[in-house]
Amino acid sequence: MDLFALAMLVISLVIKLIPIAEEIFKDEPKSGVKKKALVEFGVKTAMEVRGQKGAWDKIKVPLGLTIDAVCDVIYAKGKLDGT
Repeated sequence: MDLFALAMLVISLVIKLIPIAEEIFKDEPKSGVKKKALVEFGVKTAMEVRGQKGAWDKIKVPLGLTIDAVCDVIYAKGKLDGT
């Protein structure tokens, strides 16, 4: 899998997994670390299932930044309009 395809796969997985993590930990304050770990685990598992196990070592560090960036975009509305 080329780098662009891998990046698109990871971003699409992150976008799908964030709301799931939010729902699972909705009643647990200060659970951001757990949410992020759940999303990382989901991405890693999906990559292994797709035969991309070796790619994990290449993306595990930037994945955290990707998760943070996607969250910033998803939840930007509240930051921008004060809600």
